[in-house]
Amino acid sequence: MFPQKQQYDLIIVGAGLSGLSAAVSARQNGLETLVLEKGRSIGGDGNYVEGAMGVDSYLQKETGVKIDKTKLLQEELAYSHYEANAPHMEQFIDASGETIDWLHELGVAFLKVGPQGDSWPTIHTFTGGGHAAVQTLYQKATDLGAEFAMSVSAQQVLMAAGHVTGLSIMNEATGQSSEVKSKHVLLATGGYVDNPELVKKTYYNV
Repeated sequence: MFPQKQQYDLIIVGAGLSGLSAAVSARQNGLETLVLEKGRSIGGDGNYVEGAMGVDSYLQKETGVKIDKTKLLQEELAYSHYEANAPHMEQFIDASGETIDWLHELGVAFLKVGPQGDSWPTIHTFTGGGHAAVQTLYQKATDLGAEFAMSVSAQQVLMAAGHVTGLSIMNEATGQSSEVKSKHVLLATGGYVDNPELVKKTYYNV
């Protein structure tokens, strides 16, 4: 089903955990928000994840877990063979605890916090798995008024004079194409973070 409107404040591509979280946040900030999902159901790989990473969350504070953010950053950079962007990774770690707390406030339930392998105890396990977290975020996003267009894929980011103007989209069932306008497009499809060429191609500084 194509979007109900021709223009939005924000278009989010992908209805996994990242896209759903972004949709909730956008609606909390009053943005007219459209979420596109090329599949017929929401969640994507997020339905199968164990949990989410966080540092200095409510759960860690309750259980007395303390983590050295500087050492964690150094280990994460070493693990990526220093391919990861250090400032971005540092920002991610610094905000991760607040993100866990925010998800908890939205109703996402966490069973426990612990390590993954030999790593620091940063993994917050979802009660009911990723599927439960997906359903909670989807319900919250729809309650807040986010619009979802299923079986609709993004084909091309439209630009004019160096600025994003919208998306070319396609109905996956019928092959019908259309365009939807927005000055802001968030790619939450995953799968490209380790591909420098694809990041360069799909990232627009607006």
